[in-house]
Amino acid sequence: MALKGIHGGRFSFDSKELIKEIKRDIAEFGREEIYAVWLRKYSQYNVEFIVNYDFIIDDENDPFRDFETKDDSLYGKFEKGENERIVLMSAERILDYLQKQNDPIEIYEVNV
Repeated sequence: MALKGIHGGRFSFDSKELIKEIKRDIAEFGREEIYAVWLRKYSQYNVEFIVNYDFIIDDENDPFRDFETKDDSLYGKFEKGENERIVLMSAERILDYLQKQNDPIEIYEVNV
């Protein structure tokens, strides 16, 4: 389930460790738990891969408390690397995306 890139090419990203991690988190916290997710864009291929995710603390000091999904300007304690952006996703959506980016057999178009 590779991601569809430029000129219909397929691109996958080894995500086995993140898949194991999110499955453990789903077992403990449920599929609807919302996380901060790092997406790294590979412009030359026109694809984005999840490269990390983290819990969001539900308190007044949490930098993501009032975070809008499309707002790419608020990072607070979270640092992003070059060509990365942070979005919010449910655990269920993270798992689905990771499985698609991990397997190079089928091609999927994924929009965040």
